[in-house]
Amino acid sequence: MKNKDIRPVLRYIEENYALDLSLNSLAEEFVISPFYLSRKFKAETGFTINQYIISCRMGEAERLLIFSDTPIKAIAISCGYESLSYFYTTFKRYTGCTPQEYQNKYRR
Repeated sequence: MKNKDIRPVLRYIEENYALDLSLNSLAEEFVISPFYLSRKFKAETGFTINQYIISCRMGEAERLLIFSDTPIKAIAISCGYESLSYFYTTFKRYTGCTPQEYQNKYRR
């Protein structure tokens, strides 16, 4: 992956956000040093890998909260969160409200 863009990494994260992803697991997957991947990713996207993973997970959670009848716990699991309390904390930090508040506010 040296001297190439990080589009394959972006695509991999977007397709596998529900997995237990980390800088090290991605570096292993793409056979590259974690340090190089981290720097290249940040330089090309402006985000850290963790920020991007959370963004993908939260985007899917928002979509499911608005457009599905899936219970919040199932949404958390499908977005890669085993701990419901951690999902709530992350969601509130990301959107400014709890998943239930978000659902009530935006669901039609």
